[in-house]
Amino acid sequence: MNTKVLYVITGLLALAAVGEGIYIADVKHKNNQAGQVYSSVPSWVSEKQNRLVSEAKQNQNNLDDKFFDNVFDDNFFASGSDPFNELYKMRDETGKILNSAAKETFNSSWNNWFDGRFNMKDFKTDIKTEGNNVVLTISVPGLDGANASVDINKDRIKASFSAAKTENKKDKHSYSDSIIKENYVKIMPVPYGADASSVSSKVEGDKIIVTFKKK
Repeated sequence: MNTKVLYVITGLLALAAVGEGIYIADVKHKNNQAGQVYSSVPSWVSEKQNRLVSEAKQNQNNLDDKFFDNVFDDNFFASGSDPFNELYKMRDETGKILNSAAKETFNSSWNNWFDGRFNMKDFKTDIKTEGNNVVLTISVPGLDGANASVDINKDRIKASFSAAKTENKKDKHSYSDSIIKENYVKIMPVPYGADASSVSSKVEGDKIIVTFKKK
């Protein structure tokens, strides 16, 4: 077949695929505006989506971290789909279904939980390749190594640890420092190219080091 003709056919097929994707997305958007949870997603996703919507509608106060941890549990992250992408989608779709008051409460609760579980701003992370290994290093100032643990569940890393930090206190007549200990549970995706089935972890000083074999 002529090369130019082949390019033209390939381009037309690509445009058709894009058009189909836009059509499907538009249909899903219209269904969602009607307050429906998509029937095309796996049943376990729909169940969790419905739970998010139900709790957000019923609770006038903020939803606590335990609620979100129970929804996005180990089974969620061990699913056959892309759990991190599903998590973002479920947040967005829940917000679209709720009225303004419930949405404000849900967003506030979600942001607090998400920041606590996923935001690594206080801890330096580094990923590098060393020979046949992919090495993730998490630097935690004041780390209590005895209480640090790492759990790998398919595409998800969950690091649980505690760390001491200095808190400054002052009043009109005095100034003092106190040491406080905070507990953390942080969730992050397994690094690209790493084999989650072949992994080891250790603590060295103020660092949690997770070593994967390369795929």
